[in-house]
Amino acid sequence: MDAHRDEREQRVTPLELFFDLVVVFAFTQVTQLMSDDLTWRGIGRGLLVLAAIWWAWTGYAWLTNALEPEEGQVRAGMFGAMAAMLVVALAVPGAFGADDVLFGVAYLLVRLLNLVLYAIAGRRDPDLLRALIGFAPAATIGPVCILLAGFVDGGAQTALWGVGLAVLYGGALIGRGRGWHISPSHFAERYGLIVIIALGESIIALGVGAAGFSLSAGIISAAVLGVVVVASLWWAYFDVVASCRNVNSRRRPGRREHGSPATTTATCTSR
Repeated sequence: MDAHRDEREQRVTPLELFFDLVVVFAFTQVTQLMSDDLTWRGIGRGLLVLAAIWWAWTGYAWLTNALEPEEGQVRAGMFGAMAAMLVVALAVPGAFGADDVLFGVAYLLVRLLNLVLYAIAGRRDPDLLRALIGFAPAATIGPVCILLAGFVDGGAQTALWGVGLAVLYGGALIGRGRGWHISPSHFAERYGLIVIIALGESIIALGVGAAGFSLSAGIISAAVLGVVVVASLWWAYFDVVASCRNVNSRRRPGRREHGSPATTTATCTSR
């Protein structure tokens, strides 16, 4: 990596946070998808969509560990990915219905832009480029399966979603993490900030949900209970998971980690 990248690897850039806002909106749209079908099938479909969106986000979280997101060419690509992700978010409620093909096309575009930006980073990093060549087929086939799911219904549609996600997540195991670079401090900060944004969105949802109702004891109790749940999630992440990552970073000062999301998680939990 170049010296300028090493200087900024400790901090998340405003562009990354801007991108995360769109992703969190997509997360909240999954709630609407589930609320339209309050059955186990609806919950399962919501989890499939959530898994797809989360994996798309992790691709960009890893990407900005490998290059400078504020560079002109990369910035344009990030804005393009944001636009595509917004279309994904808007199509989430109809991902298994009227907007299934639109969701698939937009999601495929998000993933292809991710690969293009990785290729830009790979021009300066031969190890990363070799890892990308091995990873690209899975990163393409998975979204194509999700797109094809939009042309069928019922069990076949769900099966194609499952195959697509299995290919996407399984692709991270190719090469056993060789060639992928992680800045521990930047990685931990990026995850922490998207959790904060998501929890903040939950607080906003509590306020919006209570709008138009009289502040009865039931409404107030429900709102307070919601804050307790959000605070518990905050505590679970920042007092356990994030602190584990920080300890791991302090044990390796100034060192760049190499590995996949699976190997990073295993390292953290083993400590």
